[in-house]
Amino acid sequence: MIREISKSIISSSKNEEFLQVESINGVKWLQENCPEAYQLFTQFLERHGHRGLRELEYATKTWSMEPEKVIEMVQTTLKVGLQEVKAKEINFDTILSQLKTKLSSRGKYVLRKVISRYHKAIQLREESKSRIIQGKFFNFSLNEKFHHVLNFKKLNFLNKIFTNF
Repeated sequence: MIREISKSIISSSKNEEFLQVESINGVKWLQENCPEAYQLFTQFLERHGHRGLRELEYATKTWSMEPEKVIEMVQTTLKVGLQEVKAKEINFDTILSQLKTKLSSRGKYVLRKVISRYHKAIQLREESKSRIIQGKFFNFSLNEKFHHVLNFKKLNFLNKIFTNF
């Protein structure tokens, strides 16, 4: 979706101007100067805003807490260019033919099953991380609660925490 936001900025012919904007002012700039990109940006945050760099560490802020991090990604995409990166079609038989070790048909069968399960495990890992961060296993987002607690400056913060749960 970052690529789509970047394409929208390019189609508005304001990419050079956007690159000069400080990331902290990027959201406002998109809203005022490129409404289509702003709409894509807000959709991105709705869908992926609960994620971020080192996302399983509660001390780090999510993209929705620091949208300027996403602005920086969009600006980097614009600087590097929108090179189309196409995933190569994985042809299992081609991969097997390139192996230096010859496998029996049973070995090929087992390897095919292991790789298939490995791909599924990666998908499930990412989905699980997303759900944990989003708070789908709880009634609240742990990350948001953590940062909420950090921002308390009064001594009665424990009372406020327990009343919010």
